[in-house]
Amino acid sequence: ARQVGKTSLLHQVLHEAQQRADVDCVKLDLQGIDSAEEFVDALREALSDKGVVCESRTLAGTLSALEQASAPRMPVLLINEVDGLLQKQPSVIQQLRARHEAQRMRFVFVGYAPVLWSLTDVGSPFYHFTSGDTDGAFVLGPLDEPDCRQ
Repeated sequence: ARQVGKTSLLHQVLHEAQQRADVDCVKLDLQGIDSAEEFVDALREALSDKGVVCESRTLAGTLSALEQASAPRMPVLLINEVDGLLQKQPSVIQQLRARHEAQRMRFVFVGYAPVLWSLTDVGSPFYHFTSGDTDGAFVLGPLDEPDCRQ
């Protein structure tokens, strides 16, 4: 029922972004992750896979380590299955948003219905997350079968 191709699209975005010299991408799969501590552990592991040693165990410190390791490129976190974190620990999303608004990081979030609902919920950290003159959110609806096969 959930097989709508979100993860495949995320992999394609990652592949294309890796061809660019101005961004440094890190992909995180958050399936089953719904706490700040688990998010930090997943990010630290992803950094380790890139050869980056991160001593910090805090979200702010780990995000700063990513920024430092990526410089002068823009760090881009591609985050799959963000729903649990959004529902249980929205403060993490708020901290990510702060980095985005400070133009220190960029994000690609992939999720299911809770993410869609949160885009119009004034109390959600995703509400107007991508507002601005250069960025914007877009929601992919159901694809026709022929389109899926392409």
